Amino acid sequence: MKDYEKYGIPDDLYLNNEFMIPEYSFIHIIHDESSLDTGSAALNNWDRALWGAAEYWTVLEASLLMAGLNPDNANLYAVGEKCTRDNDGLPITTNYFWLNEPQLLAAKDYLFLFERSPLNPKALPIDWIKYYKHKIFGKSIQHELIESYAEDWIVYFDIKNGVIN
Repeated sequence: MKDYEKYGIPDDLYLNNEFMIPEYSFIHIIHDESSLDTGSAALNNWDRALWGAAEYWTVLEASLLMAGLNPDNANLYAVGEKCTRDNDGLPITTNYFWLNEPQLLAAKDYLFLFERSPLNPKALPIDWIKYYKHKIFGKSIQHELIESYAEDWIVYFDIKNGVIN
């Protein structure tokens, strides 16, 4: 069983101390803003081609993939640790956060909707994309930035008005 199948989407996506970090995640120390990208589990073109060729997606896989996350990526459960220091270099505060927090939040909402869809528990990737485009796409201000990942899937499958061109 893969990690994402065991752990799913974390229930608590707001970490405010070290004791809230699940045992299955790992800490990625953030020195500057550019190091945020190295811990991301975002889909790349190779991952998209691989997942797009799958026979089916489960509800959880569809939720993560539509939010732009690669379920198989080792950084899916990465937690960032950012330490604020005073002028002497001594730590003042330490913040912990999921590196993929915005995508995980969207995936959690998608999971809720996908679990209640007629496609549950497994469906062809194209069917998940069509369902997303028809029922969810453009309807959520909360996940407006995440929709670019879904748009990549819509373009990948060349869907126009719910049908494949």
